[in-house]
Amino acid sequence: MDEKHRFEEYFTGKILYGNDFDNEKILEWFEMEREGYAGLWGDVTYNKYAEHGINIRHCYRFLPKMSNLRVLAVGSAYGEELLPIKDRVKSFTVLEPSEMFINSELFGIPTTYVKPNPIGEFPFSEESFDLIVCFSVLHHIPNVPKIINEISRCLVTGGYTVLRDPIVSLGDWRMPRKGLTENERGIPLSIYRSIIKSAGLKIVEENLCFFPIWSRIGSIFHIEPLNNPILVIIDSILCSLLFWNYTYHSTKWWQKIQPTSVAYVLLKENVSQNDCAERQ
Repeated sequence: MDEKHRFEEYFTGKILYGNDFDNEKILEWFEMEREGYAGLWGDVTYNKYAEHGINIRHCYRFLPKMSNLRVLAVGSAYGEELLPIKDRVKSFTVLEPSEMFINSELFGIPTTYVKPNPIGEFPFSEESFDLIVCFSVLHHIPNVPKIINEISRCLVTGGYTVLRDPIVSLGDWRMPRKGLTENERGIPLSIYRSIIKSAGLKIVEENLCFFPIWSRIGSIFHIEPLNNPILVIIDSILCSLLFWNYTYHSTKWWQKIQPTSVAYVLLKENVSQNDCAERQ
């Protein structure tokens, strides 16, 4: 199959771009993305985290009332997204490729920054963490199933992970796109669900979010809409009502009137040996 027809398949959302890469291509992708986010948004003096409202409504509020949590944050940069759970945490570990965000503590809580393995293996033993947070990171990674399998492996039985990513293509990633890193692309919803199931994680909550009006509203009124509880509820309603229009790669203006992201709360349950054998 030639490259043109291959990309046509990717844009249908039936195949996840990057998931069929060999190690050489994965390493190349990793080097391109290593400082990608930092290059766009790394000036933390101007960077006010704008998505607490979304994270609380769709993820954090569904977690059980646990304390002394050992938390792994995947790709969390300067860690601001962890602020709503700080009172429940014993320690943070941040898996982060960039040199710009390293710190010894977050919110007064001991924090260890660890460099990721470019191929995707996490440098942690099995069942090391009670909660794993991964917001808007997986769509920057080629081999998404590998990372979600590693998340599952490193969670304790009964532990939770919260994920959030775009489920639309984010445009044609073969050419530069304003405000985006070179390789990032959304994860088609059906593929995302399949990857989660294959990793042996139970979906506790799946919520659509990020209706594509908020960036314009935010820039016009100089507000952060997705930190406003009422606007977050409106966002949820709009995404639910317009999900019928979901298209992975939109080429017409009306196709863009749709939810653009999904948020998950996932549980690692007890799994029998028979279940493990079936998945293998």
